[in-house]
This record gives sequence, C-alpha cells and structure tokens, in this order.
Amino acid sequence: MSKPVLCIIDVQPKFDAAARIVAQTIALVAKFRRSGFPIFLVEYFGYGRSHDSLCKAVSGYGPLYRVIKDLNDGSDEVISVAKINNVSLDRIVICGVNTCYCVCETATGIIKKIPCVIQPAKAALACGCAKFAPSTNCMADLIVRISMADRARKERELEQQRVGQQ
Repeated sequence: MSKPVLCIIDVQPKFDAAARIVAQTIALVAKFRRSGFPIFLVEYFGYGRSHDSLCKAVSGYGPLYRVIKDLNDGSDEVISVAKINNVSLDRIVICGVNTCYCVCETATGIIKKIPCVIQPAKAALACGCAKFAPSTNCMADLIVRISMADRARKERELEQQRVGQQ
C-alpha cells in the first residue's frame, strides 16, 4: 500500500480563515514528517507564501513539494508535480482554506482524474463563509462532492471498459 500524502491548500495570510487552522495544520505536518510521508504545500498564485510558522514547520523536509496554482482547483498542478516526482496520490489527506471552494475543487478535481481516496482533515479545514470553522454544510458538501466525483470517475472507467470489450 502506498504512503498517504498530505495536501495543504492555501494556508496563506491573505485568506482570513487560514489563521484559524495554522496550529492544526502544523500538527498534521509533524505527524507526516515523523512518518516520512510526502507533503504538498499548495499556494494560490498572487496571495503570497504560506503562513510563516507553517513554512518553518516544513522547512528542510525531504519529501516536500511546493505547488503554485492560479485557479481555485489546483488538481492539475498537484497531479503534475506528483507525476514528475514519482509520488503516488492513491491516498490523500487534505486540509486548508477555503473548504467550500479551493479545498473542495482541488479534491474533486483530483478524484475525477485519478483513482484515489481523499480524507478531509476536519480539524485543519477553514472556510471564509463560516466564522470559526467550516460550517456543517461546507463539510457535508465537501464529503458529498468527493463521493460524487469518485462515483462519476468509476462510471467513466466502467464505460471505457465496456467500449474496449466490444
């Protein structure tokens, strides 16, 4: 079984919600560092670097991949960096900002394109549409959209198999 990958989305100071999850994100980074598992630090172009304390937490770590995206959905960039560096994206733990936009769009974008399991790290998710943490609706929407994207990808694969067998 492949190693899980931590995918941190947009924990940058220009996003107000990011300050609420820096400590929780650093705790996840520490767990992944102890295990030697890969970390993808995804940053939205034009919004600056990730929070200083998060940058310090990942500094000097071997399997760290910094990914710059220019849309809410950073899936193409994450998949491209993973392929270039021969990193499996079979299992992804995802966290970051904003749950109902960038996190959700990146997660569903990845799962639509490649077979994988994506697990939201609930304690390290924040959303600008909620005061302190993702609302129940944001979290439920994220989980539902991941499931729907996975089902759609599986249906496409089955259809391709059927066409190939004819």
